[in-house]
Amino acid sequence: MPEKCADPKIQLEVDEFVLDYLVFTATATLLDHAGPKNQRPDCVATDRRGDLALQMVDAFLPVFRDKHRSVRGSRELQFRLRLLRFTVLFTRRLIASETSLSRENVEDLRDALKARTTAYLSKSEITSRFKLECFTNELPVAPEILRGYRREMLSAVVGTHDTMDTYYGSPDSLSLLDTLYLFMALSAHYTMTQGSNVTSQWMLLAADYMVAAVLEQYLVYGASGLEPLREAFAYGFDMDSKGEVGSDELAITNMFWGGVDENEVDGWKEIRDEHLAALLPSDGDTIQEHLRTLEASRRFLSKTEGDVLDFLERLHLAQPPPVLVQLEQGEIKGLARYGKLDARFYEEFPMIALVPQQPSIPL
Repeated sequence: MPEKCADPKIQLEVDEFVLDYLVFTATATLLDHAGPKNQRPDCVATDRRGDLALQMVDAFLPVFRDKHRSVRGSRELQFRLRLLRFTVLFTRRLIASETSLSRENVEDLRDALKARTTAYLSKSEITSRFKLECFTNELPVAPEILRGYRREMLSAVVGTHDTMDTYYGSPDSLSLLDTLYLFMALSAHYTMTQGSNVTSQWMLLAADYMVAAVLEQYLVYGASGLEPLREAFAYGFDMDSKGEVGSDELAITNMFWGGVDENEVDGWKEIRDEHLAALLPSDGDTIQEHLRTLEASRRFLSKTEGDVLDFLERLHLAQPPPVLVQLEQGEIKGLARYGKLDARFYEEFPMIALVPQQPSIPL
C-alpha cells in the first residue's frame, strides 16, 4: 500500500503550532527564573527547567527547518525566535553552561561588532566632542582590584558569586557590550512590526545599557583605551547606512530616524550625550575612582539588569499567545464556536497530540 503523507500545508501549520509553542514556553521559563539567585530558593531546579525547555526547542527546530526548507515562518514566530535568542544570551551570560557560546563564536561576534563600529564612526565620530585621554592613560584596573569588582558585581546582579567569578569577566564570557547590538536589533524589529517609534523611556533604557556596558568593560573585564566607549555609543540614525533590506543594521538605523527629512529621532542625541558625559571624571578625580563611584552611587549594572528583564517580559507578553498555549487555557480566540474546549475538540483536531509535554523535574 502507498504510504500516506500529510497534506504539506496542514503539516506546515501543525509544525508551526508546535515550534511557536516551544519557543514561547522556553522564553517564559527563562524569564520566570531570571534574577538574583538568593531570591530563588529552588534556583537549581528552575535552571534545569530552563535547560529542558531549550533542549526541546533545539531538538525540534532542526526538524522544522529540514522539513520546510523554504519557509521562514510567520512574522510572529520569527520575532519570538529573535526574542528567545536574546533572552538566552542575556540571562545565561554570567555562568558557563551548555547554552554558552564557544570561544570562537564569541571572538567572531566581537570582530563583527568592531568592524561595525569602525564603519559607523567613520561617518559620525560621537566621542570626538569629549576629552577622553584618561581612558587610555589611567587604565586598565589592576588584576587584584578587578577580582574584587567582579565579586561585587555578581553579588549585586546575581545575588551570589560563589565560583562564578572565574568565568564572569573572562574572555570566554559574553559581556553587556557583546549583547548590546542584539538588544538594539530586537528593539528595532519590534518597532518595525508595530509601526511605532521609540519612546523617551526606551531611549533612557538603551542609554543606561550603554553606560552599564562601558562600566563592565573597565571594572570587570579590565579593558583600557577608547574602544569599549566608542563601540557602546555608536548608535543613532545613519542616513548612509549600507544595511540590506530586512537586515538588523537597516532596522536599527530606521529605528533612530525621526521621520522627517534626514533627521534623527528627537531626544536621542541629548540622552546619549548626557550618558556619555556621565562617564567622564571631574577635575581632580582619576578615571578609576570616578567609574567606581559612578557604579556605587547609581548601580547601573544591577539596575540595567532588572530593567532589561522587565523590558523582555513586556515584549514577551505583548505577543499574542500561540494557538497551543490558548488551547492549554481552554479557549482559542477566533474559534468561538468551540467555546470552552472539551474532548470533542481534540477528536476533531488530533494534531494537538503532537505537542511535546514538559517533563517533570524531581526537586
